[in-house]
Amino acid sequence: MLPYGSQTNDPVLIGTVCKTTVIARYADHCDLRLENGERIRLYQHDSCAAEDPRLMNDLPDYIERKTHYLLVTHRRSDSNEILYYGNERWAKHNPWSNLTLQLGDQLTGVVLRSVQGANDMLRGYLIQLDTTVPVGDKPNRELHPDILVYLPVNELPWENGSTGAKPMSGAYRRIVLEKGDQVQVVLQTIHHLPLLPEVSLLDAMQHQTNNFWADAQREARGVRLKMGLHGSFLSETDEHEYIDVHFDLSLCRILLVDDKQDSLERLEQTLKGN
Repeated sequence: MLPYGSQTNDPVLIGTVCKTTVIARYADHCDLRLENGERIRLYQHDSCAAEDPRLMNDLPDYIERKTHYLLVTHRRSDSNEILYYGNERWAKHNPWSNLTLQLGDQLTGVVLRSVQGANDMLRGYLIQLDTTVPVGDKPNRELHPDILVYLPVNELPWENGSTGAKPMSGAYRRIVLEKGDQVQVVLQTIHHLPLLPEVSLLDAMQHQTNNFWADAQREARGVRLKMGLHGSFLSETDEHEYIDVHFDLSLCRILLVDDKQDSLERLEQTLKGN
């Protein structure tokens, strides 16, 4: 099953750069027309205005009849229509043409959005890699490519902090990530468009030391915060096997320091909830 949710894909258009014209725009995306008449959708996070704080329908570059070059990434079809999707940044520089990632690479990125399947069931998350930091511990300090990777839901730890089989007691589910959460993941499978490379948060955890979880609580950022608060960290036994260790924060006194009031309040609520 494709992380984009595609059922069919056109081998001719996908992966090619096409000239398009804006026909309608909305808060977070605009619809454009391909030269062959097909409709293609561009989300703001896939555009050259991804970092612009304004909404897409307020950006003059995306008003009706403006032309843009997009790299076609995938398409979705139903009984009524076929809709293509594109990426504007990839049209200017295609990161898929010379993808240098290798299996086992430790990657850093932020959650872009969740991926739902039938009956709105959560299937996983799309992760935008951070192009400002190097890939793992590579000696040449190579930066992350500007691509998305797919994190399946079964590669997440349980919400009680455990990382093994489903807990026997309690109605546990996988932890839930939110848009903007920072994650460290390990590359499991390499795909190219229309598929996406698949990654694992569990594998990333098994590569970490206890210092990782100490940093998680100190940095209070994204999924590191979530997992640190769940009290799960990995320690190495004499047999060089990893085990889960759970500790209770209910007896701890915690001093919160943050220069942003809203961040401070969210962190306080998260701590109280855990």
